[in-house]
Amino acid sequence: MSSESPRILIVGAGLGGLTLAQVLRKYSIPFTIYERDASPQSRLGWSLTLSTIISPLLAAVPQEDKPPLSDIAVTHTFGKTGSEGMILMNAYTGKVFAKDVTKPGGHLRVSRAALRDWLSIGVDIQWDKRVVEWNTTEDGGVEVVLSDGTRERGSALVGADGVQSHIRSSLLAKAGITTNPLSWLPYKLYACARDLPPAKYKPIYEVNPTAVGSFGDNLLFFGVINRAAPDLSTAEYLWFTSWPDLGAGGRPDFMERQHSKSFEEMMAEVKEKVKDTVEPLRGLVFDTSKENGEEIVPIFLRQVKLDAIPEGPVTLLGDAAHAMSIFKGEGGNHAMLSGIELGELIGKAYSVASLPAGTPPPLPALFKEYEAKMLARTRVAIESSAKATEWMHASIGEWETRDVAALADRGRST
Repeated sequence: MSSESPRILIVGAGLGGLTLAQVLRKYSIPFTIYERDASPQSRLGWSLTLSTIISPLLAAVPQEDKPPLSDIAVTHTFGKTGSEGMILMNAYTGKVFAKDVTKPGGHLRVSRAALRDWLSIGVDIQWDKRVVEWNTTEDGGVEVVLSDGTRERGSALVGADGVQSHIRSSLLAKAGITTNPLSWLPYKLYACARDLPPAKYKPIYEVNPTAVGSFGDNLLFFGVINRAAPDLSTAEYLWFTSWPDLGAGGRPDFMERQHSKSFEEMMAEVKEKVKDTVEPLRGLVFDTSKENGEEIVPIFLRQVKLDAIPEGPVTLLGDAAHAMSIFKGEGGNHAMLSGIELGELIGKAYSVASLPAGTPPPLPALFKEYEAKMLARTRVAIESSAKATEWMHASIGEWETRDVAALADRGRST
């Protein structure tokens, strides 16, 4: 390839892919970002906690065309900052284990959909574009084939296409690697997002404005706000509950079996688990109704562990490279940090201002530098997230004897 500014093809307009696009945009590096979803409304997702990523994100992503990040906080419409900590309590008695639990250094609880919109400002996303094939080209670049048969070329390809990444699986297959880096954690998890009127959401909000977490016998039961209407006439709350299931991590048909369950079957499982829990969380589940258009979704706890990424003009980021359990709340933060690190490496090497100074390193060399740092960083996070998952599904007896101060660090056992 020449020393001219490269064109980067990004597959996946999630948090990691969009962050990379924003950083490349800052450096005037050409890119195209493909998203298989038909529109931003296809997959809204649930709220997440920004913590270690806040400062790097604000430093790396152009701010002049965006509202303050605090405007997308889940509690912004209530006049709060989104930095409020969660409460953790005994699911059966309501005894509080810890109040105002926050991430070290502070955090911001935001709507995932609003964050994607924020990261999409100024980015031309190619919606409803599924990459079904890719190949390297004679000049060292890549060519992608879209599901509609069109072909497009670029200098490099970045797979940010999620835990079931097609780019990752094809990249490993082309390199002759047969070991699957994707594994399952042995837990069942069900979730449901509900639009609640004030009479229903205020009792939960008054316990804690962002999240109410409760723990039973190997049971985790949370009520979390996603967003509220500007006039506060409704608030969307997510309930999710999970428990160990040794078969979940080993049965090849587990995902298919879970997806085949009816609303009634899933509700029966969840109700049996939470029937002895305290209000207002218990009612959040027991009032769930199919007639109201509410839907229960089975969630799968998966992780991706890569020892290395094959050398060449293709790399990975986000869940495609380092999926981890949700129970330490770090997956989205690491996806965006990977986007920043990769974008800064490319941008600083190939920015218009630096090109006259000499020939920048080839993209595969930059990718190796990025991958070494990214894989080392996320390997620790994957392990600590798995440990946090086990730690949070302890018996109620263990929770009763734990050091409250340790609850602020959800990955550490006491």
